[in-house]
Parts: sequence; structure tokens; C-alpha cells
Amino acid sequence: MRTSGLAARLDVSCLPSRFSIVLVACLSYGALQGSAGSARRVTHTLEVSEQLQALLSTLQDAETGQRGFLLTGHEDYLVPYTNAKAALAGEFKSAHRLIDGNLEQQRLLETLERVAAEKMEELDGTVALRRTGDAAGRLDDCPHEPRQRGDGARAREIAEMQRE
Repeated sequence: MRTSGLAARLDVSCLPSRFSIVLVACLSYGALQGSAGSARRVTHTLEVSEQLQALLSTLQDAETGQRGFLLTGHEDYLVPYTNAKAALAGEFKSAHRLIDGNLEQQRLLETLERVAAEKMEELDGTVALRRTGDAAGRLDDCPHEPRQRGDGARAREIAEMQRE
């Protein structure tokens, strides 16, 4: 009988250490879950940032191709422009998918999409004028300070989205 009393006292005396072990395990698990959540959020933020950079690069490719064609009249220079026109809808679709559920980001992306559509219309118009041989008209049709206006609007929207 003495042994069972000793065993009971040992079991009771081990309770605080067992409780401590369980508590540390639970806290560690919680910390790991928090770290995993933080890592997912950081990864998502980087994906959004990369997508915005891809969008900006695509728009710049369109402008580069258009500018080369306007200066030379050689259709070869339109390859980046044509590729950008084809890729732009997919780039915006990917960006929309990444920010689904974030209303502020969606609003900013819609503004960026509108600005990009206006820019692409401008590029289309100047390319069409150049193709008809209206080299002087293509320059008159371009808005004054197009680089500052277009780049500024895109840069503001992208910077605002990256801050979010």
C-alpha cells in the first residue's frame, strides 16, 4: 500500500511540469501558426508587387514599340507594342485575381486599368496615323507632356497599391 501512496504523490508532484510542457507546446504551435500566416502575407504582397511591375513593364514595352515605329516607320519596331497589347488583358486579370477581396486595391487597380486603356488608345491612334503616312499628324495628335502625364498616373496608382 505504501507504494501506491508514493506513486500518487509522484503523479501529483509531476502535474505542474506536465502542465508546463503542454503550455509550451501550445504556445509554440500558436507562434508557428502566426509565423506561417505572416509568411503567407509577405509572399502575397511580393506576388502583388511583382504583378504590378509586370503591368508597368508591359505598358512601357507598348510605348517603346510605338515610339520606335513612329520614328522609323518600320513595322519591326511594333513587335513589343503588339505583344504588349496582347498581354495587357491577361496582366490585369492576374492582378485582379491577386487582390480579390481588397476593395481599396481593386479601386486603385480599376483606375490604373482606365489610365492604361486611355494610353493604349492614344498609342493605337498614333500608330494608325503613322501607317497612313501622316508623320506630322501623329505628333500633333499626341497630348502635350505625354510621358509626365501617363507615367505619373501609373506611378501614383502602383505606388499607392504597393503601400496597401
